[in-house]
Amino acid sequence: MRTTVAYDYGRAVNLARWGLSARFCGPADAEAAIVYAGALSKSAHRSWEEFSAGYALGGCCGSTTRSTERSTSSASSPTGC
Repeated sequence: MRTTVAYDYGRAVNLARWGLSARFCGPADAEAAIVYAGALSKSAHRSWEEFSAGYALGGCCGSTTRSTERSTSSASSPTGC
C-alpha cells in the first residue's frame, strides 16, 4: 500500500450522494463527481486489495493527504492543516 487517499475518494463519493439526496446537485452532477473520484482512485491504486487497505487505514488513522499530498493548507482550518 502506497497511500491512504482511498479514504478521501470514498468520502468524496459519499458527499456526492448526500448532495444529491439533499438536492444540492442533480443526478448528472453527482454521477460526474462519482466517476471522477473513481478515476482518481483507479490511477492511485494497483488493485482492489490495495484500495481496500488504504481505505481502512485512512479511516482508522485519518488520511495522510493533508500533510503529504496536498500542495496547500488552510490556516483557518481547526486542525491547522
